[in-house]
Amino acid sequence: METLEVLIADDSPLVLKIITKALLENSFSHYAFESSKIHCAQDGMEAFEMIRKNKNISMLISDINMPHLNGDELVEILVDTGLHKKMQTVFITTDESKIKSTIKKHSIGTIVKPFNPASFATALNDIFVSHHETKKDISKKKTKYTSHITRALKEVFHTYA
Repeated sequence: METLEVLIADDSPLVLKIITKALLENSFSHYAFESSKIHCAQDGMEAFEMIRKNKNISMLISDINMPHLNGDELVEILVDTGLHKKMQTVFITTDESKIKSTIKKHSIGTIVKPFNPASFATALNDIFVSHHETKKDISKKKTKYTSHITRALKEVFHTYA
């Protein structure tokens, strides 16, 4: 089980506490969390600075509506700088329709507020399970595609040998 270093970005201190509690007190499929590897930011600007300085952050859990730099803008900047490639992003929001479709493709899922630690943990675990199933499917397709190409190349080289 992989231990993730995570950054939670939300302007609500209560939400930061709920998510931190959920990460520390629950079991998750494929991942574990430790208190020393959970970071919190109160807005998108602070989150970006933390991600830029800490190369070990591999997951971002971000609210959409934050002061100074909202979640959509934060992810746009991470995409523009290439920093998004090293992390999985989960959005939290009160209204899923507020998330831009172009930004959704750079996240592994969305959790809708309000939530408590238990419901957050359940939703996050569902996202992890779904994400890993999708990764398995993509890997199988790549392997199948590669084997077709390999067979075709062998046939071509065998024919001309």
